[in-house]
Amino acid sequence: SNRLRSRSEPGGRTPVRGDQAHCEIEVDSTPPFVQLRSADVLPSTGQVEIRWNAKDQNFGAAPINLFYRTRIDGPWQEVARGVKNDGVYRWTFPRDSSPQLFFKVEATDQAGNVATDVTRQPILIDMTEPHVTVVGVTGSSVRPLPNGN
Repeated sequence: SNRLRSRSEPGGRTPVRGDQAHCEIEVDSTPPFVQLRSADVLPSTGQVEIRWNAKDQNFGAAPINLFYRTRIDGPWQEVARGVKNDGVYRWTFPRDSSPQLFFKVEATDQAGNVATDVTRQPILIDMTEPHVTVVGVTGSSVRPLPNGN
């Protein structure tokens, strides 16, 4: 059997069955739960709103990392690291971005267990400016001003 020995208390007797524990050590080997819920383009702001769910007993203050790639088999590039687990992040994507993006959310607990989830389908980016053409004006009339001008 394994024994932990404190440097501040060398020696001592070997524990026997029935002794009360002096301390407990928790070993966390369970990865977090993480689910990428959605990634929606907000054309008015030039952002993508990424939403996720993540749960774990031992999360730190900022356990979320977000990534994107432009091809299903392409390398992941960083969106943001060390994000609070608020469940939503707005990312201003590059103006010269690919017309499609894939996203990944990564959750890491304080024991170093990691879980990820990715978008299965590409998020389509369409930032083309709408063009307006005036085809005619109707219902307008011009009246002379009262002072004759």
